[in-house]
Amino acid sequence: LPHVLKKLKDVPKLGVVLGNEAGDLDSVTSALTYAYHLQEHRDYECIPVLNFPRLDLPLKTEVRFCLKKLHLNPEHLVFVDDLNWVELGDALELTLVDHNVINKPELKFLEPNVVAVFDHHVQERQDIDDLDFQLDFVGSASTLIAERIFQENPEMQEETVLKLIRWTIITDTSNLSPAKKKATKLDIEILEQIENILAESAASMWNRKVIYEEIIKAKSDTSSFCANQLLRKDLKVVYFKAPEITVSLSSLPGAMSCSKFMDRLDFRKDLDDFQRKGNYALIIALGAGDLMIYPKETDLCFKVREMLLSKNPDIKIKVDQSKFSDVEYLRRSNVAYTRKKIMPLVKEAIEECK
Repeated sequence: LPHVLKKLKDVPKLGVVLGNEAGDLDSVTSALTYAYHLQEHRDYECIPVLNFPRLDLPLKTEVRFCLKKLHLNPEHLVFVDDLNWVELGDALELTLVDHNVINKPELKFLEPNVVAVFDHHVQERQDIDDLDFQLDFVGSASTLIAERIFQENPEMQEETVLKLIRWTIITDTSNLSPAKKKATKLDIEILEQIENILAESAASMWNRKVIYEEIIKAKSDTSSFCANQLLRKDLKVVYFKAPEITVSLSSLPGAMSCSKFMDRLDFRKDLDDFQRKGNYALIIALGAGDLMIYPKETDLCFKVREMLLSKNPDIKIKVDQSKFSDVEYLRRSNVAYTRKKIMPLVKEAIEECK
C-alpha cells in the first residue's frame, strides 16, 4: 500500500470516489463499485477512499463480512487518513457518494475538486450547475451507482461488483420490507436487473432472505465492543460555524435500543470519553425504537427535542423516563423515520439555536 500511495503523487490526474463518514455498507459499496467502473472506463487512475480512519475498520463488521465473502481483503483498501490530500493538489477529481457535501472541516478545501455526486440524502450542496449531480431518495445509494454503471456499460457482467451492490440494496431496504418503507421502484428494478444477470431468479426471494439475515447478523456482532466503539460504529458528525459546534449522530447496531445501551456498565465512562475526544456539544444516538440526547440541560438539547416533538408528528416520538438525569430519552414508534430523515431536523434545530 505505501508503494501505491507514493505512486499516486506522480499521476497527472487522479479520480477519487469518497464515501461518507459513517462508512456503512452502502457507503463502502458505492465507493468501491463506482471507482472500479471509472478505472475500467476512464483514461486515468481512479481509486475508492473510505471516509473513516483505518483504525475504525474492525467496527465495520458487516463491511468486513461482505468483503470476506467475496475474497477481498479490506486491509488493502485506502482510508481517508492514508492520503496526504494537500499533496494531491490540482490532479484530484473527487466524486462524492452517499453524501453531497464535504463535512469534515479539514477537508473542506477540497470542495473545488468535486466533479460528481451520487446521493440519496437531503440536498445540502448549493452550487450544482457544473457537476455531474445525481440525487434521488432511493433506499440505497448503491442503486444510483448501479443505474449509472448500466447506463454507461449495458454489458456489465462483473460478478463481484454486482453481488456487492445486490447485497447492499437488500440490506439498505430491509429486504424490500413494505413495513420499513425504504425500497423505491428504482431499488427494486435495479435489484431485479442484477439478479437476472446473476441468474438468481429461480430462488431469488429465498436467497435475499438468507443474505439479508447473514449481513444483519454480522452487523449486530458487537459483543466485544465497548460503549465507545458502539457509538463510533455507525457515526455521522455535523459541523456548524459561528459559533463552532460539533454534533454526533450515532445509529446503534442491530436491534440494540438506547435503553439497553444505557444499561451497560461502561456506558457512563465511555459516553464522557466519547464526548471529550470528539469535543461534541451534543451527542445523539438512535436505537431500536428509541433515541437519546446528551447532555440534557442545554439549549441545544431543548431545541432538538422540541423540533422532534412538536414540528414533526410523523416521527411518532415522545419523552420517557431516562435512567440518567443528564440524558434525554425519547421513544419513537415510526420505524420508517431513520437517521437519514432525522438528521435534517437536527440541523434545522441547531441552526435556529445559534
